[in-house]
Amino acid sequence: LLITATICDLKTGKIKNWITIPVIAFALIYNGFTNSYNILEMSVSLIAWFIIGCIGISGWGDIKCCMALTAINGWQCALNAYLAAQAFMVIKYLVLSPKRALSDLKENTNDILRNRVKIDTSKPKHIFAPFLLAGYLVHLLISFIINGGL
Repeated sequence: LLITATICDLKTGKIKNWITIPVIAFALIYNGFTNSYNILEMSVSLIAWFIIGCIGISGWGDIKCCMALTAINGWQCALNAYLAAQAFMVIKYLVLSPKRALSDLKENTNDILRNRVKIDTSKPKHIFAPFLLAGYLVHLLISFIINGGL
């Protein structure tokens, strides 16, 4: 899922529905029959991702990838991968354009403190799937280490 989403995101700047929707549907159906995850917990998690998408914090393709991760591996995996991906993006912008990154950080912090938060749709969209893939790999590595290997 994430490899295909990354390739598509790098080529077109978008993550297509044909990549994410079948995975979400299959995982929900599979987990519904095997009851490997708590259905209520998964439903709440998917609704939370939907709200994040409605607010505009991330693009819909990115949100659907997180929904698919949630449906496959549970909310902890998806949240860990998402947060790591966000951290990787921040690091990338701090390294590539530190002045702009610090200026944006200052501006956004002032907006939050003054309660003037709004999503700026005029800014260019970011390619996020590669960061999400890297975040997922970090999640797997940390899980592997914590659980003592195989």
